[in-house]
Amino acid sequence: MEQARAPLSSFELITASGLSRSAVYAALETLSAFNLADQRGGRWSIVVTTSLTVLAEQFGVLETSEKPCNVTVTKELRTDGVLQIVEAKPLLSPDPADWYWPPPDPPPQDDITALDLLERILGAHPVPA
Repeated sequence: MEQARAPLSSFELITASGLSRSAVYAALETLSAFNLADQRGGRWSIVVTTSLTVLAEQFGVLETSEKPCNVTVTKELRTDGVLQIVEAKPLLSPDPADWYWPPPDPPPQDDITALDLLERILGAHPVPA
């Protein structure tokens, strides 16, 4: 239901979830009892106006549920602060002359091949045919 673009029938929920009919009906009734889902015209949808804070208070887990949320908010604020610092500084110099890096120097022009280097470094010699 959460990812559906339109309200779904019970049969569509059973098909999409792969659960038994009784399990889907039990879940829908539980969601409906807590005003998290609503059935209109044989179709189920999520109630977006339900306060999760009120539900947490009813279950006695408000403090437990607020702690991870506060940690997440703190992390997001820190991340936003870092992003503002990074975004405030320009990444490139305003002078286009500073953008150019000269190409690296070409390698020395010796007549040494990779095989010659291997022979010199590893002591390997080609096997005569």
